[in-house]
Amino acid sequence: MPAKRRIDRSSARLEWEAGRTVAEIATRHGVSRQAVDRLVKAEGWVRGDGEGATLAETATAQRIFRPVTAADFRVASEGVRTLARMKQALDAVAGGATRAVAAGLIGIGQETMRVWLKDDPVFNRLMAEAEATKTWRRITHLEDASARGDVAATKLLIERDPASRGEFGPPAATFGGEGGPALVLNLVLNADHLATLGGPTARAPAAAGLVIDHPPINDEQEAPAP
Repeated sequence: MPAKRRIDRSSARLEWEAGRTVAEIATRHGVSRQAVDRLVKAEGWVRGDGEGATLAETATAQRIFRPVTAADFRVASEGVRTLARMKQALDAVAGGATRAVAAGLIGIGQETMRVWLKDDPVFNRLMAEAEATKTWRRITHLEDASARGDVAATKLLIERDPASRGEFGPPAATFGGEGGPALVLNLVLNADHLATLGGPTARAPAAAGLVIDHPPINDEQEAPAP
């Protein structure tokens, strides 16, 4: 007797919130309509509400639920790009993960994640919002630490905040300069040049760096020709 198939509750709930019917969810998960209906009633799922409703606006949701092209049918049938995986990635990033880490958590590569984001403007926007949420939480923690007298937190905030880093941030690194813009040239030295530096036994890197300081360029000035 074949094993009884169990429904993926989190995925089914997102699909219900996204507007899918009991019959559609049952077909996608290979379970009976009664099984889905029991979950809907027992857990109080609400169609058009929650994270599923937000994800329903994505191009991915449309491709999965209303495939048109051959590529759409492939996405829908492979079952890799799902609302549940997208939600997991967004939650991971909002919780502190990078996009690369989030991709690994949902079992895809970094390039695949980039394709998903490129193909789906709404998912890309939601990912940016998740990153903003992560950054805001960290800024809040730093602000709280600064308010408690943590000098290191205060220093970090004033050095990194765009409103103050120009005046209080560390100067740009230069070789022996006072900070500010610098032009870096890489010089490649051949054997004859090395000989003039110290004879045939002299050794030097294949490329040396030469830094030439120059005054900042104003908005009204044109950059010098290369």
